[in-house]
Amino acid sequence: MSLFIEAIKGGKQQLEETRGLFAKVRTGGTLAGIFATELFKSLQSVTYGIRALHLYRCLPHPSKNPGSCLHLDKNVSYSGKERTIMDIYTPGSVQSGEKQHPVALFCHGGVWASGDPWNYAPLAATLAEGGVVTCVMTHTLYPNAVVPEMVLELSSALDWVFNNISKHGGSPDKVSLVGHSSGAHLCMMALLRRAKILSEGKAGTELTRPNGHSGIPKRFVGICGAYSIAEHFEYEKGRGVHGLSCMERAMEGKEKFEAMSPAVVVDRIVSPGKGCKSEYPKKTLKHLPALTLLAAEEDTTVPCTQTTGMAASLKRAGIEADIELYKGINHTQVVIDWPTDTPRGIVMGGGKSTEKIDRVDFKKLGTFQSDLLKLLAEES
Repeated sequence: MSLFIEAIKGGKQQLEETRGLFAKVRTGGTLAGIFATELFKSLQSVTYGIRALHLYRCLPHPSKNPGSCLHLDKNVSYSGKERTIMDIYTPGSVQSGEKQHPVALFCHGGVWASGDPWNYAPLAATLAEGGVVTCVMTHTLYPNAVVPEMVLELSSALDWVFNNISKHGGSPDKVSLVGHSSGAHLCMMALLRRAKILSEGKAGTELTRPNGHSGIPKRFVGICGAYSIAEHFEYEKGRGVHGLSCMERAMEGKEKFEAMSPAVVVDRIVSPGKGCKSEYPKKTLKHLPALTLLAAEEDTTVPCTQTTGMAASLKRAGIEADIELYKGINHTQVVIDWPTDTPRGIVMGGGKSTEKIDRVDFKKLGTFQSDLLKLLAEES
């Protein structure tokens, strides 16, 4: 709801800034058409939302149904604020104490202004079925926070995972940071910040981490991310949605676009420009984790050129990111086209599951979903 409210505010401002009666009428018609399209898309996703919420409510807490093949610990606080929470999905084998599992910390998208962890229950449940302890975090949303604050909150979530995930059967040495859309942007900004702190030798005072741990995850997986904000603003302007989008306001204005663009930050580290100096030391780049960038060729919300552009910036800096573009899938499908049926072996009333745990029916998954699960579970 907050996203639509902010979109209405932005649309009103866009109309006020449009000069001439004819231009105002044309802009108003364009905005009305966009609202209608987005409303139709929202209605189309109602069925998914109902099934996702049903799955979310069905999954048992570890302490109540230890015999279940899958468990969910809801609303775990990582920073003490109202929205700094995460849901933790654990494979059933965690209860048996067999091993420490790989971990995924997932940050959702939503134009920096919307999204709740339960929306991603099908994705998270499938990853947990595949043996990945999956933490779905959220953060304070715009207008109650701007991007720099969100970046700090995401970094706090990463600290919490490093220090506490072993209690949930996960290994702090096998953490993947995963972000979708604006979430991918926040993840990359948080990683650059943490790498900068390490390069300056300040990790002991500014990062909370287990003894001997670098404070950097094993890998970053960016999905349909926005990495060059000025470029994406021009793309949104071309679509006529720049006023509806919260992006400019969440960044605190156009003057902050460059500093809030991971691709530009990387470029400036390598080539600051005449008379300029990057705030990030060159050693920053040495502390980045393995990078995997995924995008959907049918994505019209955040075009895959954002992903290819980020990969190009990294390559100019001497960093080879793994990159994959997927055909026949769009911006939303990458996070909602996951099985919404309750996994076999879920036990609601006590007892023990007779199903084999930590196994996924890959026939139910598309190519993107299968690849993501295999990537995150490769340490299993």
